[in-house]
Amino acid sequence: FMLTGTDDAIAERLENAIKTSRERAELGYGIYSKLDRTKEEEELWSKFTPAWERYWEGMKKAEAMAKEYYKTKDQANYDAAFKFMMVDTIKDFYDGRDILKEIITLNQKYADSNVENATKTSTTAILLAVIAMIIGVVLSLTIGIVLSIAISKPINKIVDDLLKGAEQVT
Repeated sequence: FMLTGTDDAIAERLENAIKTSRERAELGYGIYSKLDRTKEEEELWSKFTPAWERYWEGMKKAEAMAKEYYKTKDQANYDAAFKFMMVDTIKDFYDGRDILKEIITLNQKYADSNVENATKTSTTAILLAVIAMIIGVVLSLTIGIVLSIAISKPINKIVDDLLKGAEQVT
């Protein structure tokens, strides 16, 4: 929104885009600030928060300076606002961005570690399930064979006795 020669409609669109970006950033900040963090992550977050606050305070001041420029179209206002945004405020932006990159890297490391642990756990669970199925099949076959023998022996004895009895009758 600090472009010389832009009309009010373009300046308003740029201002709305910045407002939307700020709302999205504040939403993300609000969500993340409520999450539990590790000690290492908390250290990074405590460094990020002041840079974040300085950046948005600077942006509010820069917006006010930009609005003043659009009212007056005075080159001195433009130069002061542009310098403030591109020199003073941008440092806080880059500081915050760099810390966020560290937080993202740290979270990615934790996520990768959790995925690896979950993969190991699922592999172990699958292995245990296969072993349990094999044991179940072997146990079922063993019980089936034992019951089959336990039932067929008395039946075979009865059949043998009947055959012997039939031989005696004839």
